[in-house]
Amino acid sequence: IDGVDNNMMFMNSPAGSPPMDAIQEFRVATGNSAEYGRSAGANVNLAIKSGTRDLHGSAYWYVRNDKFDANEWFANRQGRGKVPFRQNQYGLAAGGPVMIPKLYNGRERTFWFASWEGFRWRRGQTAQSSVPLADMRGGDFSSLAQRIYDPLTGALDAAGRILRQPFLDNRIPASRVSPGMRFVVDKLMPLANRPGTVNNLLQTAGQKNDRDMTVVRIDHTFGQKDTIFGRMLQQRVGEFIPNVTGQYNTTNRYDVQNYGAGWNHVFSPTTVLEVKYGFNYPNNPGCPAFSDGLTRDGILKGAGVSIFDPQALCDTRPSFSPQGYLGAGGGGGETILDRDHQFTGKLSRVMGRHSFKMGGGYTWRNMDAQYSNPTNGNADFWTALTGSDNDARGGNAFATMLLGYPSYIRRGFTIPRLYARQPYFEAFFQDDWRVTDRVTLNLGLRWESGIRPWDANDALGNLVVTRDQNGYKAQLMWAGVNPLPDPETGRVNSPPNRRGYGRSLMANDMNNFAPRVGIAYQATSKTVIRTGAG
Repeated sequence: IDGVDNNMMFMNSPAGSPPMDAIQEFRVATGNSAEYGRSAGANVNLAIKSGTRDLHGSAYWYVRNDKFDANEWFANRQGRGKVPFRQNQYGLAAGGPVMIPKLYNGRERTFWFASWEGFRWRRGQTAQSSVPLADMRGGDFSSLAQRIYDPLTGALDAAGRILRQPFLDNRIPASRVSPGMRFVVDKLMPLANRPGTVNNLLQTAGQKNDRDMTVVRIDHTFGQKDTIFGRMLQQRVGEFIPNVTGQYNTTNRYDVQNYGAGWNHVFSPTTVLEVKYGFNYPNNPGCPAFSDGLTRDGILKGAGVSIFDPQALCDTRPSFSPQGYLGAGGGGGETILDRDHQFTGKLSRVMGRHSFKMGGGYTWRNMDAQYSNPTNGNADFWTALTGSDNDARGGNAFATMLLGYPSYIRRGFTIPRLYARQPYFEAFFQDDWRVTDRVTLNLGLRWESGIRPWDANDALGNLVVTRDQNGYKAQLMWAGVNPLPDPETGRVNSPPNRRGYGRSLMANDMNNFAPRVGIAYQATSKTVIRTGAG
């Protein structure tokens, strides 16, 4: 945007979205010249409007509503009505000269522009899942056709199969039900609100998305040779997604602050210098909002479960997941933000049939992230443990859970935090040579640094694999003091072991040269043939 990078480097995705009426023009550059890099497929360049010597403005409102829509084909077929839907997108834009009565008249020199856009989206949803029946929560599986077998009675037969004895009347004795898992079920697993054993939980709470985008730009002309500008983009986006359990909602934010400033100097009619600075700050926190008043630590203590860390980002809960049923607990979260300072300079010069452009840039990238995964943890319960090899339909994963026999456990300790730091350099040279009135040749060379990011707290670890005549060998590396036992010496708190790779524990790549060549031939007044490579 206005020559300032508007990407979230950590996620490699676009950051801010300016209001539609704030955009003067946009260009999608494919088969890029050497001026553009990082993304080989395409670069989208946006230019924000500037104010003019006269006051101009606009207002708009776009609306969508289920009242205006026909029903969806599948909903008609199933005899259901239209899904509630509301979308409103509205905004204002205005620009003009900076005029301060009796103090400053900037009609020919200083101009302002401002734009705001709001977006409100609401849509109903139907989420379904399967939960155990009320009797099953107490260990009574007599309503099911599948037999429930006692995992503690397994024995091998002559064919090597594990055969088990079924529980009497398909009921798990109360003394065998795990108190911890019964606590988890009662507190975290909702009851069915529809008949049947499959898709018997229905959640109809709607989703919503609220966005507000604001752009302000100031332009000033010192004279015929020098102009400057400053621009601010602010985006606030909140996304609300209800969970089918009804116990929590996922709340995601996509907030962005993007600032740009530039100076253009005209040395002559054929030579122009552009210098720009930009600051890009996307901030994407996303945490679930729990509505049941429970805490992670309280759940673990109430269930008597000590295998998981009592603390996790966003206070997310462990997931207790029986195969084929909605899991109890859960609710992952993460917070990701970038803070990128950018400096660029470009010089353009026309010499005869040649249009030269050269420049370079430097960006200091700060990429911070925190995650609930894997600290939140999960315990999975499988059907096979309460089945028997001589009964293909036997077993039930929820019965396995009630007995307290997890088949798979994943866990982590401490909240994963990353504070990545990375300098980035770039340089390019481009020559657009009009060989004849019909033939134009584009020649360019681009270079980009490949300095690997490191962690500000030196918390990275990596593995280096080498090969010799004896085969492969793997060695661990750690960037800072290692609180875990050294696999070779057994010592804890060992000093950094980087094996010559620096704080990033990776080799830098500084030979990233990217040549570009293109040719355009005007066959007729209406036909142009283009080709290129790079």
